[in-house]
Parts: sequence; C-alpha cells; structure tokens
Amino acid sequence: MNVTTAGIIETTQDAVPDAWRRHLELLLAGMRPSGTYTAHPLAERPLTEAQVRRVGTAATDPSAVKKVPRTAEVVCRSAT
Repeated sequence: MNVTTAGIIETTQDAVPDAWRRHLELLLAGMRPSGTYTAHPLAERPLTEAQVRRVGTAATDPSAVKKVPRTAEVVCRSAT
C-alpha cells in the first residue's frame, strides 16, 4: 500500500498535491472485510481532465518533476 501511494505522491505532487488522498481512500475501502462496508460517495473527487494533463506534463518533463523521496514515506505513515 505504501509503495503505490508513494508513487501517486511522487507523480502528482507538483500538479495535484492531494491526489494521493483519493487513491488511499480506494485502497482502504477495498481492504474492508465483506459485509462491513456500506457504499457511499468518496470524500475526494476524481481528477479533472485538466489535472490529468498537468500530471502527464509534470511526469514527462524532467525539469517539472520535483524529487522528494521522504515526503511520500512520511505522508503514508501518518495516513495509516
């Protein structure tokens, strides 16, 4: 779980800094035992088309990508 969330954080941190929240929410919902989860709308909204384009630009342009390897680790630990 930390590895996937860390990847989302590193890829989207410049364009959409809070994108990892929806990813984590989906991961946690999928780990709940069957019969204990009542479906409800996710708190975090999906990315817009413009946000997806910004993430793609940041991920493919090396000068636009900021490397902060410890950020993902700290956020993931505090979210669990």
